[in-house]
Amino acid sequence: MLLLLALIPAFLLHDIDTHKLVSANNELIELECHNTETPELCMECLKSDPKSQYSDEIEIARIITNCLSNHSKHLAANMSGLVVVVSEERLKAACEACSGGYSRAYKHLSEVLSYLKRGDYDKAGHSVLIALKFQLSCQKSIKSQKWSLPESIAYEMKVYEDLSQDAMRIIDRL
Repeated sequence: MLLLLALIPAFLLHDIDTHKLVSANNELIELECHNTETPELCMECLKSDPKSQYSDEIEIARIITNCLSNHSKHLAANMSGLVVVVSEERLKAACEACSGGYSRAYKHLSEVLSYLKRGDYDKAGHSVLIALKFQLSCQKSIKSQKWSLPESIAYEMKVYEDLSQDAMRIIDRL
């Protein structure tokens, strides 16, 4: 019985320390996201990963990059899907180029993760910038065709652009 009473305070202290850690990381997440152009989107991305509660700045950059990477995969698939339904040849070529661009962006975003692990933050930020350039090229190509993208794809492209900016801001602060 005496042993049980001696162990209870240790368990209680462990719970308090965990709560402080989660609280401190929530503050770090809010601080990091507050310094981005789209703090709500940044918070949404980070909160989607349960590991964010126990993350440092580098892990936060990794999580944002993963969100961005997922959007590049979806956009590559969505643009590839548009190739099938679009009949005009120049627009079809623009969609194919966009799909390929988002696939290449995905590869550059994979590099970001390895650069973050190595502590090469300049190269990590540069790779995010290269991935964003594929997005900007796609937008320019689609606009030149005077064609409007389906709303869902246009929205995902905007999210991709915003997450790219957020990732670059967070990486710049490392």
